[in-house]
Amino acid sequence: MTLCIGALCEDRKTIILAADKMVGQGFIEAELEIEKILRIHPDWWLLFAGTVPHVFDIFDGVRRRLDENMHYSVDEVITVLEECYRRKRMERAEATYLTPRGWILSEFQGGGRERLGDLLFQTLDASIANYRLDLELLVAGFDKDGLAHLVSVENPGISSRHDIPGYHAIGNGMFGALYFMFYRSMSVKMNASEGLYHTFEAQVFGYQAGSIGEETDFVVARFEQEPIRLQESALPILMRLWNRFAPRPTKSLDTALGKYVSSSDLKSKPTKRRRARIRASGPETPDLDLEEP
Repeated sequence: MTLCIGALCEDRKTIILAADKMVGQGFIEAELEIEKILRIHPDWWLLFAGTVPHVFDIFDGVRRRLDENMHYSVDEVITVLEECYRRKRMERAEATYLTPRGWILSEFQGGGRERLGDLLFQTLDASIANYRLDLELLVAGFDKDGLAHLVSVENPGISSRHDIPGYHAIGNGMFGALYFMFYRSMSVKMNASEGLYHTFEAQVFGYQAGSIGEETDFVVARFEQEPIRLQESALPILMRLWNRFAPRPTKSLDTALGKYVSSSDLKSKPTKRRRARIRASGPETPDLDLEEP
């Protein structure tokens, strides 16, 4: 019940991040004074969509392993992210299926088959293997050379890089947001102003999915510079731009195209027909009426 967006621009020298504030607990949802753009390292940020409590252990684990006094390659960051995500997933799977039996994972793997029998062991093993952590991550940051990267991580701890096309979204509004970014032909060649506005457009378009907070945080980040958090006073400017450049309603089409689709033009016209014989080997084929193309 959220929408988080990341976009790279200015030849991957600048990152635009956006995230709403909606939090849900299944039976209720609300916009809270929280941030979904978390700084895991001076050069890297993490955005999340899904079950909120799961993200904190992953966030803490990543921060512990990334020394804030060092720069990292994107591969090094991805390795840490995947390992922390997988560890959390296995902890939850173990707590769900084995802890009630008083077991830990190593005991189950070592002697579970002998003690439980093949059927029960295989059932539990499949349940653990298929356990789904309801959490998506979107991570953006700069490598050792100051080049921006965009990475997503999803269950069961698999990452995907989005340096091409240079943008991505997570959450239940992702499809609307991604559609609009494709529609606008967003690219890493855009300047920061274009990237910010088109990210705002994607956020607005993604709202149509519902269960997405209307309050949104925007961050503009550059290598070895303090990130810029968009001031609330800038949002009316973005909305005015949206009102000016957004796709228009089509009510005026009737006036513009009416003469081309008048009732006289829609009257059915007789169709010329011809008779043709289709010959084939075997029994004789009956005559078929074929309309001329």
